[in-house]
Amino acid sequence: GAIIAPTSTMMPTDDPVILIRTGIERNRANMGNTRSDADNQTQSSSDSESSLPPLGQDPFSDIVRLSGTRAVRTIFDVGANVGQTASALSAMFPESTIYSFEPFAEAFAKLRSVAQGRPNILPFEFALGDQDGGGVLFLNQNSTTNSLLQNSDSLVRFVRKPTSVTPIGKSAINIFRLDTFCDQNEISSIDVLKIDTQGFELKVLKGAGQLLESKRIRFVYLEVLFVPLYEQQAEFHEVHRALAMCGYRFVNL
Repeated sequence: GAIIAPTSTMMPTDDPVILIRTGIERNRANMGNTRSDADNQTQSSSDSESSLPPLGQDPFSDIVRLSGTRAVRTIFDVGANVGQTASALSAMFPESTIYSFEPFAEAFAKLRSVAQGRPNILPFEFALGDQDGGGVLFLNQNSTTNSLLQNSDSLVRFVRKPTSVTPIGKSAINIFRLDTFCDQNEISSIDVLKIDTQGFELKVLKGAGQLLESKRIRFVYLEVLFVPLYEQQAEFHEVHRALAMCGYRFVNL
């Protein structure tokens, strides 16, 4: 069964940890309010734990708290869109290298522009999944709702602006397994794996099986869905079970 982190998890830990956020669609404006606080914090030993919000209020602060004195050096931003999360991570962890993956060409162009001003962000124009090869990205009016899964018939019931999920086409893309990418680029471990792929999260995790099973990923921060937004989307219990079986503990929802 799932393992829920006890209160003691507020102390620094070397155990692999899950941090989860929910979302019907990626509300970047609201998330920006939270993450702007992160921009004012830096990764240094002089930051006192008392300056951080309580565990469970902000995932980036939770990562700082749980890391203790151990540096966060390698971050994967899967489903980067135009670089919103990458920018916040870059500010929070300025000594890290952030690998950002975005398969949608228009969003990737903006991500690449963001990366030009932040040398620790490395952008890649492809998706991560459970296989190496090609795929189809289903495009919506709002690019933050694009997915490798088709919209469900009920999607419009759960979004603030139904027009934002109006389908506008498809795009052929490349997909790689995370294990493959790390092998090819000689990346032995990941400190933070962030996944926001609109229902495709479990596929990304399956493609990282070797790293997860060997506990070479310290923190997994991902979005999960509790209502039917996409066809064949990953359900919360499936994602949680897959990570719990690899020894990960649930910390933040």
